[in-house]
Amino acid sequence: MKKVIKAKGKIDTEIIFKIAERAVDILKTDRPKMFFVIDLTYCNVKYPLQLQELLDAPDFDFIHDVVGISNNLNHETYELENQFVPRYSKHN
Repeated sequence: MKKVIKAKGKIDTEIIFKIAERAVDILKTDRPKMFFVIDLTYCNVKYPLQLQELLDAPDFDFIHDVVGISNNLNHETYELENQFVPRYSKHN
């Protein structure tokens, strides 16, 4: 059974939804917004992100982190793989 992970608070959730909306807008993708919300939420719990800074980031850096998280997050272990480190990680 998979472990349930929740966002850290209402503010985190609101910013994550805004990040997901921006990602869908910039990428012009068919992926639903919730795809990004889920990945960002899991990542933020395990690898805290500077969410407001990510939301405000230049497009290149923003896409690097959002797409990098989506492409490198293992959906079984919730670990980032392939040595991917988001630029807007709190540990960066």
